[in-house]
This record gives sequence, structure tokens and C-alpha cells, in this order.
Amino acid sequence: GVSNFQRTHLEDLLNDPNVRHKPVANSVEWHPMYHDSELREFCEGRGITLTAFGSLPDYTRPSAAVGGNGRGGGGGAGGAKAKKARDVLERVAKGQRHVRGTTGATVAQVTLRWATLRGVPVIPRSKSPEHLAQNVASPDLKLSDEELTAIDGLRVKSGAKKVYNPH
Repeated sequence: GVSNFQRTHLEDLLNDPNVRHKPVANSVEWHPMYHDSELREFCEGRGITLTAFGSLPDYTRPSAAVGGNGRGGGGGAGGAKAKKARDVLERVAKGQRHVRGTTGATVAQVTLRWATLRGVPVIPRSKSPEHLAQNVASPDLKLSDEELTAIDGLRVKSGAKKVYNPH
């Protein structure tokens, strides 16, 4: 697999006759405010699974002090966008109906479920057994088309921040 490859880098790699093994995975940052659906579709069409890291940035955590960089901390316009994202995710979480009949969800659960419903496997990390259990329960959530579209609309950036440059 590869990490943080954009379409142009993948095209170079896939078209290189000297490359014997084509990648089967491309790991990129992916969360409601930072995702690239076009890259996911490109990868999918070539048998490459786009996997997510950084799926639970600060604005998805219960104690998030949302700030300027969209990830918590600081101030400014990024903070306003992160606050909006948090508000949308909280509204979706509160209205959840689990397949097991329970109600309510965490913002993290909604975020993880949104990614998997968009075809992106996530690899969340947590040191807390409670959070690990919550993460595992995220597939129980049923997000409506309207909720998915609302979360999609939180995107303020697309593509990878750290871009591999093979040249």
C-alpha cells in the first residue's frame, strides 16, 4: 500500500512499467471536514482501497475546545467551521436510532459510520476501552441520505496535506 498519494501520483505509479506490484491500499486523512470523494472514486475504479487515518480530529471529541485550525485550539474562521461541523454532527448523533433499538450516539460514532457508508474503511485509535467499545458499535447506526449529505457538506478541504512527491 501507499500513503497520502494523490491521483497524479497513483497514475504515475500505475503507469510505470517498472512497478511489479500495484498498490491495493492508499491511506489518507479522511473526516467530515477533510475528504476527497474524487480520489476515493479513482482508487475504487482501480482496485485500490482508500483507508482513513485521522478520522476523529479534535472537533469530534466530547471535550473539544474548537479553535482556529479546525482541529481544536486557537481561534478564527477555522474555529467557526469546526464549531459548525461539531453542531451538525451532534444534531445527527442525538437523533440516531440504532438497529438494536437504542437511541442516541456519540459524534465519534456518527463520524466513523459516515466514513464507512461512504466506502472508506477507518482505523480509529483509542486508549480508552469505553471509546473502543463505542467505535465498534458505530456500524449499528443508520444515517439517512439527508444526514449523509449534511455531513458531506462540512468539507472545507480535499486531498492530502502531506503529498508524496516521487520526483
